[in-house]
Amino acid sequence: MVRRLCCRSEELFARILITILLTSFIISSYALNTTYLQIQGEYVLTLDHSNFTQVVSDHNFLVLQFYAPWSVMFYILNLLYFNFFGIVAGLLHSHNISMNFTYTLHSLSTENMNRLLYKFVEELEPEYEKAAWVLSTHEPPIVMAKIDGSAQENKEISREFEITGYPTIVILQNGGRDFHYYAGPRDVDGLVKTLERLIRPPSIEIKTTSDALAFIDDEKISIVGIFPTFSGEEFENFTAIANQVLWDSWDYDFYHTTDASLIPRGESSSLTTKPALRLLKPFDELFVDSQNFHVRDMENFIIEASIPLVTIVDYNNNNPPKIKDWISQLPDEQALLYLDFESDDFDVFKSKYHNIAPLYKCKGLRFLLGNAKTNEDDFKYSGLRFDQVPLIIIHSYHGSSYMKPNLRPDDIAPWLNDYKEGKLKPFYKSQPIPETNDEPLKVVVADSLQDMVLNLKKNVLLDIDVPSCRRFREFAPFIPELAVLFENDDDIMIARLVTFKFF
Repeated sequence: MVRRLCCRSEELFARILITILLTSFIISSYALNTTYLQIQGEYVLTLDHSNFTQVVSDHNFLVLQFYAPWSVMFYILNLLYFNFFGIVAGLLHSHNISMNFTYTLHSLSTENMNRLLYKFVEELEPEYEKAAWVLSTHEPPIVMAKIDGSAQENKEISREFEITGYPTIVILQNGGRDFHYYAGPRDVDGLVKTLERLIRPPSIEIKTTSDALAFIDDEKISIVGIFPTFSGEEFENFTAIANQVLWDSWDYDFYHTTDASLIPRGESSSLTTKPALRLLKPFDELFVDSQNFHVRDMENFIIEASIPLVTIVDYNNNNPPKIKDWISQLPDEQALLYLDFESDDFDVFKSKYHNIAPLYKCKGLRFLLGNAKTNEDDFKYSGLRFDQVPLIIIHSYHGSSYMKPNLRPDDIAPWLNDYKEGKLKPFYKSQPIPETNDEPLKVVVADSLQDMVLNLKKNVLLDIDVPSCRRFREFAPFIPELAVLFENDDDIMIARLVTFKFF
């Protein structure tokens, strides 16, 4: 016993030593990075309460990072602290020595700890300073600065910008009269690309055919405003929506011109009489026009025109995150066609589906197309099986779902029509109905719930099978005994609803 305890003590010493060495390595790395920051610091202005107002007023575009020098190191040391006590707790646990916090600390997995540790160590890299060095050669130069928002003398500035966490990046314009919170990527390439886009005007003028060819990207969504003159309410509203889209990170390009013939797609004759919008996109009808310049209506027009008639469930890269989030919040019903994208009849199904989609666009039904093989988790979550493909399923805004398996291309249109006319029965995720059900505790599944429980003219005590629920696990063993007691009672049935399980 003494020998084993000595081995354990040696193991404890070794693991503590490793933890100390790891701590030293990280602190050394942090010190090296700090040195690098000092070397590269000439590209980042350091502000405080004494020079803040003057520096900000001198710049029309200033990128300002609010930071706290203790934030990252505090988190890492905090992780190491708990990792150390996790080791101790684990060894104490092996000797059956009880501690209140043993299980909590020991349950922290090494993999998760390492992942978190790596993530925060990686964030020590001076991405901000590297970006400042790159952007110092931009024309015009993009000035980047930093301020210790946690310092007592700078607290008033932090409160002015409502800084609640570190690091937070704020972009100040027009000498500080306007500002926006930066929500883009924070790696060097992401910072450079995003800031170069943010410093340019919200909308760029197209003056020549060469401009149109150089500016308009055929693989992106672009919005072009056509105006007789660049003044008036329509142009002001257009500029406002372009600025809003720019700062909301929609990743759309805005342009304006006085010559509709310069736009590369669509007829220009219909756009010459009064101000108009043309949205260019790399899918569906390729362009859509509007002449409504109310700000809210323009926003709705851009969103509606940006949604493909049929959206691939893998998520079409043409839709930026802002549009994807908006789509996910739509109250519209969704028709989702699952196919094997490598099957011989894929093109036939896809063509039929695309031809039908426009008929329902104004009826609150969105069309999605999913690959059953590459969307396995979503596929199984819906209670579907691969031998049912091709299949179509509708998720209604009432919460019910409707499904037709083993679909043929010509079945799509009549089945959708039957759904709109209310002729379909809802589909439920369900375990198979048991072939025999003669035990005192009756088994109910989703497909038998209506007949066995809701339509039954007797009292039913229904126990819902939720193994993940602690209270269910505690109460579950008593249900069969209760069922035996009431087995011969004609007015009472004891049953258990078996919930759906993934395949």
